[in-house]
Formats: sequence, structure tokens, C-alpha cells
Amino acid sequence: MLAAAAPYAGWLNTAATHASSASAQAEAVVGAFESAVAATVHPELIAVNRSNFVSLVLSNLFGQNAPAIAATEGIYEEMWAQDVAAMVGYHSGAAAAAAQLISPAASEWPNYGYGNVGQGNFAFFNNGTLNFGISNVSPDFTPTDPITLFGGAGVANNGLFNVGAFNDGSVNIGIGNVSPHFTPTDPLTQFGGLGIGNDGLNNVGAFNVGSNNSGLPLPGLGLLGLANHGTFNQGFFNTGNHNLGAFLNGDNLVGIGPLRFNSADLAGLPGAASEWPNYGYGNVGQGNVGFFNNGTLNFGISNISPDFTPTDPITLFGGLGIANNGLDNIGAFNNGSVNIGIGNVGPHFTPTDPLTQFGGLGIGNDGLNNVGAFNVGSNNSSLPLPLPLPLPLPLPLPLPLPLPLPGLGLLGLANHGTFNEGFFNTGNHNLGAFLNGDNLVGIGPRAPALLISRLVSWGIVD
Repeated sequence: MLAAAAPYAGWLNTAATHASSASAQAEAVVGAFESAVAATVHPELIAVNRSNFVSLVLSNLFGQNAPAIAATEGIYEEMWAQDVAAMVGYHSGAAAAAAQLISPAASEWPNYGYGNVGQGNFAFFNNGTLNFGISNVSPDFTPTDPITLFGGAGVANNGLFNVGAFNDGSVNIGIGNVSPHFTPTDPLTQFGGLGIGNDGLNNVGAFNVGSNNSGLPLPGLGLLGLANHGTFNQGFFNTGNHNLGAFLNGDNLVGIGPLRFNSADLAGLPGAASEWPNYGYGNVGQGNVGFFNNGTLNFGISNISPDFTPTDPITLFGGLGIANNGLDNIGAFNNGSVNIGIGNVGPHFTPTDPLTQFGGLGIGNDGLNNVGAFNVGSNNSSLPLPLPLPLPLPLPLPLPLPLPLPGLGLLGLANHGTFNEGFFNTGNHNLGAFLNGDNLVGIGPRAPALLISRLVSWGIVD
């Protein structure tokens, strides 16, 4: 209990010191204000001056009051000068007092755990700013409100916005991804790798090399490409550029291995300008590869998509997998648009909608931008903090904690609401687990008894 209470005592002492300093500066500002009030001209004197001025002007029929009018205006200008001098003095005194206040941005945030170097680090042996986990390294920067940067969340990441383990660079999510190192002042308009062992920018999946390789043709998002080599390849084991499918070698190819077509193939086909061929059995529509697909650009079995006219470059496809219904679905039994996984449900976009959002990534999600399993609502996910933290968190953490990839997040479970990050939360903008309400951070009273007992044994809660 004493060990758990020690950090709180330190925070209270620091807060008391800051409050004492703020009180002294407030007294200085009050003194400057009182001096300014005493130095200004009383409003009644100004009113008398203006009244005399009006009387002199109205009775100045033959110009006889000209000297008196000039004298009255001279007195009025002196009043203005006196008031201006008083306000300049007040501004100088107030500015001097404000300059001595402790800036929240300039004051360091505390570390929690052991062996951390820097500020705002949670857990063990982190170095830099706002790292969560073990042995993460990030640049030193000044946290701002709202938080737009963090270091690493996980194990042995090096750089900014890395989540997972052994990532090097910036904005990598997964294991062993490599990307360029952005700086805290760079606009984070791109990300590195999402998955395992990617090398380059905007790669999603595993062991992709180059840039913009993925499995879903949505610019900068993509899903689960594997071992692509080149740029803008979407699928698996493609080599070249702008390929959609698997085992393709070349540029601008669509299909699987030898079952492929490109613009040169289409030029010699009857009606090629309006319709692409199907490959497989029982397909209805155009550009389908597999069995019993219905619509346009479906890959797999029994996928259904709207009929649309494919364009170059390809920005839409139907379903990739089994029994998907909608656009840009990957997996099985998804319904809606831009779902990846199994049994996700989202809105049905149309081929002309700008695809700026996605449905669900995971299993059984219902809504928009949900990542994980069985989330209901929108923008539910999780920012993984792999080790226990002191509760309640004293920092003024804004919610939701933003990633540079809008609506991406990580593996939330059974959240209900909007912008929840974690597990079994109900409400909006919560970060943690078993929370019920809005804008909460921590682990709620609905947590299992075993979890609570472990937290007590670790001295985190009592």
C-alpha cells in the first residue's frame, strides 16, 4: 500500500508547488490590475469633459469659443494618454507574471514502471517519449494536447507510432517491419508496414518489399498482401507493378498465375471495351475468377457484388474468398463493403462512393471502422498496452488516442458504441476494459475477479 501511495504523494507535492507558484503570479496580476485602475481617468471626468465640449460647440455661433474648444480637446487627449499609459503598465505586469507560470507543455510527464528514460513512458526500459511496453525507443519530443504522437507500443520498437515488436522506422504495426524514420514535425501522411517483415512504405501483409503492396485496392489502406515485390501490387507473390491477384509476374495484370488478363489481352476480344471475361465455372458477370460468383471482379466461391465497369487503375473489386456479399470484401460470409475477416457486417457502398471508410476487420463486427471481434457501432478498436499500468492514470489523456491511420486501430473485442479502444467497453471514447460510460480510462468494475486480484497483487489497485 505504501509503495502504491508513494507516486500519488509525489503528484500531490508537485501539484501543491505548482499551485503555490500560480497563486503568487495571480497576486502579481491583481496588483498590476489595481495599479492600472488607480492610474486611469475616472469615467465621470471624461463625461464632464465631453459635456463641456458639446456645450461650447453648440454656443460657438461666431467662433468666440474656439480657444475654449481647443483647450477642452487638449485635456481630453491628455486623458487618453493617461489611460494608454495605465494599460501599457498593466500589460507589462501581467505578461511578466504569466511568463513565470509553468507551461504544461514544458513540464515533463512522469514515467511509470522501471528503467524508463524520458517522459510519459509506461512499463520497462523504454527510452524517449510516450512509449508503452518494453525496450521501445523513440525521439524526445514535447507531448501536446490533443496527443498526436507516441513512440512505441509493444517490445523493442524503434521510432514513432510503432505498435508490435521489433519494428524499425515510423508507423509500423506488427512484427519486424522496416520503414523510413519520420520526425515529430513531419506530417504523417503515410505509414510503414502493417503485418510481418514488410520493408518500405504503405505495405500491408507479410514480407512485402517496395511500396503500396497489399491485398485490397484502397489507396494507403490495403489488407494482407503476401510477398509482393514492386509497387501497388494487391494480392500474393506478385512481382512487378499494379498487379491484382496472385503469382503474377509483370505489370498491370489481373488474375492468378497463368489465368490472367491485361489491357493487351482485352484488345483482341469481342466487346472487350465493355466486358471482361470470367475464369472458372458458374460465374455470372465479368472479371470473375473461381466458381459460382455473381457480379464484377470476384475471386473465390459464391461471392456476390454489384455490376460495375472496371476502370484502370482498378479501385474496386467484389469479393475475395467465400460467400461475401458487397464490394471489397476479403474472407468469408462478410456482408456490406470493405470488410476483412469472417461474418462482418457493414453498410453497402456503391461503386461510385468514395471509399474513405471500411466496415469490419476481424470476426463478427457490425458497423463502420471496427477492428477486432464482435464490436458493434463505429470506430471501436484497441491500442494495446501490453503491461499493467497504475490506475487511475493521472495524465490528461485525450480520447480517442489517434493513430495516423484514421479508423484503423487494433483488435478491440466486444465494444459497444463509438471510438472505444479496448475490450468489453460500453459507451463512447473509452480506453481500457469493462468500462461503462463515456470518456473513461482504466479497467471497470465489471472486470473478472481474477483480473482484479492480479492487479491487487501487483500493487496497482487496492
